[in-house]
This record gives sequence, structure tokens and C-alpha cells, in this order.
Amino acid sequence: MKKCGIIDIGSNSIRLGLYAYDAQKFEIIDNYVTVKELGSYVDKGTISQKGIEVALKTLISFKDIAKNRGVDDLYALVTAFGRKLDDPSILINQLNNEVPTTLISGEQEATLAFKGCRSKVNLEKGIMIDIGGGSVEMVQFNNNDIEYQTSIDLGCVSLFNINPQEPQLYVDDLLKKIDHRFNGSLVGAGGTIESLFIIYDKMGDPRTKLTRDEVLNIIENYTNDAIHFIISKYIDARKKTLWYGLQILYAIMEYYDINELYLSDYGVKEGYLIENIMR
Repeated sequence: MKKCGIIDIGSNSIRLGLYAYDAQKFEIIDNYVTVKELGSYVDKGTISQKGIEVALKTLISFKDIAKNRGVDDLYALVTAFGRKLDDPSILINQLNNEVPTTLISGEQEATLAFKGCRSKVNLEKGIMIDIGGGSVEMVQFNNNDIEYQTSIDLGCVSLFNINPQEPQLYVDDLLKKIDHRFNGSLVGAGGTIESLFIIYDKMGDPRTKLTRDEVLNIIENYTNDAIHFIISKYIDARKKTLWYGLQILYAIMEYYDINELYLSDYGVKEGYLIENIMR
């Protein structure tokens, strides 16, 4: 089997996935994630030189990890925070010096997240959601067909920066602008949803799916000592923005009357592997 690595450069975190693959299937060699909050280095459409340096240093670090694991073929994807830049080429050109880098559109990100999720979770129809630091991708699907897809220009980092008095109402106002009524069970990817399932797992109540009330339970008890301990010990890097990501998730579930949430370990990186490398 061939080997490759895919780096997802997001507003909140930068993730590296290492894979072995052939034309029909792939296996995960390892996953790495670091929270760098690159979105915080963007001001009025411009990323600071410090932000570019943080991204470059992370790419070099991941490049070394991949090489030590016997992986030489690397690809990098820039998502929501890159789309907010007036001139993304300033960032992309510098990253290209280390790893071939592509800026993907909101539509592409939604499609890739869906392809990744569908390769892991087998639901006939429903909704795929990927909550990132700077955007939320949503796909209505029926079997392997995409019926509708959209990218919402809001994520856990951007909501944290806005810090509205009533975050769920703020999200509702954005959802009202979407010309589609999503329906069905929800398959979720991304750090917010992964963290939610980790909390239940570490509370001694591991789940393969969660209800809307169980999502609300974590929000309402977020400052509870037991939950605070779990977040600090296992997902400390996300503690600043996780509450805002959960607000986005619950607002979407409430707005569309969604009651079931499933976790997919696969998302944009795996979708890119399936669509752009394996094929």
C-alpha cells in the first residue's frame, strides 16, 4: 500500500492524518492535532506575519513527523480562515514552500467532509455537520447523493470572538437565511463533536450516539466540577472555544428538530484522500 499525509489547516486547529491506501481502501497510520487558533491572527482580511510563521512552523513540525513515520507524500488544505483573507495567496504561497497547499471553498469543504463521514458512518439518509473554528459545513444526503449543502460563515472561534449575549439566537438568525429545511439524524465530525463524545466517555458513559437533551445536559452543566476536570485533563486546548461550539451544535439541533447525533472519526482529510488521491 502507498502512504501519504494530509494536513487540515483550520481556524482553530491544525490536524495531520497519516494513511496507507490503495485504490479501494485506506487505513489510518496515525493522527496528530494541535490547537493554534490561526483565525485569531486575521484582522480585516489580512493575516499577520506572526500567524503565517505559526502555520509554517506547524507544517515543518508535521513534515518531520511524517518523514519519521516513513511518509513522504504530504498535502495541506486551508479551510475557513483562509477564505476570510482578502489575498489568500500571501499565505498559500509561503506554505507551498514546505507542503503543496490548496485553499478549498466552503462547498468543497462540505463535500469532502461528507465523503469522509459517509465512509465511516452508514446512515441511509440524514445530515452531515462539521463544526470548525471558522465555519460550519452542512450536507443533506440520501444514500451517497448530496441533496443540499451549505457552509455557514461562523465557527466556535468566531463565535467566541463575537461573544453574543444569546449565542443560540445569534446562530438562529444565520440559519433563517438558509433556503433549505434540514431533516433526519445528524452525523457529526470535527473537534467540538469529538470533544462532546469524549466528555461522556470519560464520565463513564460511553456513547455511539447522543440525543439533543444529552447535548443540552453538557451545556447546562458545563461548569460542573466533574465536567470541568474532564475538559481540563483531556481536551484542555479546546476549553476556551468548546462551549461556543456546543452552542452552535445545540442551536442547529433545536432549529431543525434533530434528536439524534452520531460521531464520525472521519471528515475533510479522509474525504480528500478518497476523492483526490485514491482516485
